[in-house]
Amino acid sequence: MAGRELSQLFLDGKTDVIWQRMTTPMQAALKTQSALAAFREQVGVQLGAEVEVLSEKADLSQGMRVYLRSARWSKLPTPVTMQWALDAQGRVAGFHVRPDRPAEAAPSAY
Repeated sequence: MAGRELSQLFLDGKTDVIWQRMTTPMQAALKTQSALAAFREQVGVQLGAEVEVLSEKADLSQGMRVYLRSARWSKLPTPVTMQWALDAQGRVAGFHVRPDRPAEAAPSAY
């Protein structure tokens, strides 16, 4: 299962399927499947719905397949990045959803 499919499962609220694909350390960090479901609900409340995918990128990093998805969400003016890190067996070893930081203005002498 690739990052795009995991992203869609998360957006659809199918956290039980994602939970089954997580590594034991990832499950331990989240504690329970209901905590993952609560996180999905919190994302919806704070960010709204994903409305437009701006970019997708898959890469290898430290032995993990990493998928990055940048998208616009209905309640936030800045893009949001969803990241999945998959181990050699294709299990979810890392995951986050974070608003991108706005670009900072260059320093000026004026």
